[in-house]
Amino acid sequence: MNRAFSVLFVAASGMVLLINGCSTATLVPRETPTPTSTQMPTSTCTATHTPTSTPVPPTLTPVPPMPTYTPTATSTPTPIPPTLTPTPSPTPKLYPAPTLQSPADGQSYTGRGAAIILRWSWNGQLGPDEYYDVQVWRDGETPQGIAWGKETSYQLGSMFYPGKYNWRIVVIRGEDGRWEKDLSPPSETGTFSWHRPQAPTLTPCPP
Repeated sequence: MNRAFSVLFVAASGMVLLINGCSTATLVPRETPTPTSTQMPTSTCTATHTPTSTPVPPTLTPVPPMPTYTPTATSTPTPIPPTLTPTPSPTPKLYPAPTLQSPADGQSYTGRGAAIILRWSWNGQLGPDEYYDVQVWRDGETPQGIAWGKETSYQLGSMFYPGKYNWRIVVIRGEDGRWEKDLSPPSETGTFSWHRPQAPTLTPCPP
């Protein structure tokens, strides 16, 4: 007994192949499934309460006060003057000393009327303000000038009578009778004496 049967085959093309018992194959188009959208679960954001922290003010550590700067007075250095080396003053050039001529050293004169003339020589020429200074003094006294002159001789007056004297000559500079400076060393010192005449010796007359 022939029973009819049907066999369904699903072709790779998506067609349904229906095979009946009578060996008749019928392609039945396969119904394309309608995609069903699957609804994704909707996530609900639930706000989580985060506790708000109360800010704690920082603990302030007191800063020590800055030291007060007191400016220190800067001492101004006192400039030290350079040590000056004294320049030696040039030694003035002196004229040569005069040379005594007469009287001879130790010569003696007698009587007020004796002519005592002091003479000397000098190897030089006097300038307008230059003179010979004649110095005469007694033993034990200080040399002192008694006259200026341009000549190389001088005659003593009777004011020096009597006495024992020293004498010398110096070249000097002066003006209007005022001495300024010595221009030469003094000459050598000479001596002379001026005596009173001796009283005559009385010869007694014979009786």
